Amino acid sequence: MPILFYGTTAHSKKRCLHNALLDPMSGSVFDNYKIEGLAPYLPEMDLSGPAYAIANHWHLVDRSHTAMSWHHRRKGHEQTIIMPGFYDHIEFISLCRIDFGSVMPSPLIFRVNNEWEPYAYHD
Repeated sequence: MPILFYGTTAHSKKRCLHNALLDPMSGSVFDNYKIEGLAPYLPEMDLSGPAYAIANHWHLVDRSHTAMSWHHRRKGHEQTIIMPGFYDHIEFISLCRIDFGSVMPSPLIFRVNNEWEPYAYHD
């Protein structure tokens, strides 16, 4: 399974699944993946406050995948990247920056909420 991005881009205003080239994808293969509700809960996003994004690092145990999820600063939409295999957050962010640098927040404003170990998610 390839690296996937679920969220909005400059070309897609509606959240959808994208491949590594950020082309929208469709199909039913990923319908049973829970790819919503993975970002940290933000009761009220203060868009006038400091510019930072807080992400959650996930290990999708039953599928042996790693995911990182955060909220888009201006739009408030949840953004998620899913990758096969298990990676720590530093490896994962490094690999994601190669394909998804344009949709991920800058490293200076991106913080992983649970940096010491990922949250375990079981289907």
